[in-house]
Amino acid sequence: MKKKILLTVLALSVVLLATPLVSAVPWTYPKNNEKFQEFEGMGTFSILDILNGEHQYIPSFEKVNKLTIIYTEPHLTYQITVDGNTYQLGTDFLMTECRTIAVFYDPVFDDPAKLYPIVPDGYRAEHNVVYWTFDFSAIPGGIEGTLPMKLVSTNEENRFINSLAGTGDLQNVQIKATATLTFTPPITLNAFHTGRVSGWPDIPPAAP
Repeated sequence: MKKKILLTVLALSVVLLATPLVSAVPWTYPKNNEKFQEFEGMGTFSILDILNGEHQYIPSFEKVNKLTIIYTEPHLTYQITVDGNTYQLGTDFLMTECRTIAVFYDPVFDDPAKLYPIVPDGYRAEHNVVYWTFDFSAIPGGIEGTLPMKLVSTNEENRFINSLAGTGDLQNVQIKATATLTFTPPITLNAFHTGRVSGWPDIPPAAP
């Protein structure tokens, strides 16, 4: 199994190097509304999380009309920047409940393990839903509270991020952003989240 994963990683890496992975459609926001501030999130995670995820082949492994991959996506790094303040993963907050559901329709594979469709044209359509939570309460000092997030994308294009109901200092926070992914060989995916936030607390990072 490890050999199959390694071969898939190598094949996927070659294709990703030659393919812009995602080009997000910009989110339109009220630029002149003073209650909105710029929001920026930057993080990294591993494509091995995807390949090692739970694979569901419908109706069967031999004949795949729909592939669903469910996996956790623990970030290696992530930072949030709002109004000149930058908050770091592990220093100011944790990211929990990082769960992705990726669905591919009529996938085409070039490896016998069928761990991931051919990129970028190896499926008719794609749908992704990603959930995670910014947990500032997990680390004492600075901001207190949690903020659940949700990303929805279709066909590697419209990747929109929305915050859900926060708690503590983050209970009135609303974030709307778009996501872009790039690839750094051999296994690193880079996530860029840009948009607008309202209600962010005027509290500096826990550590300078």
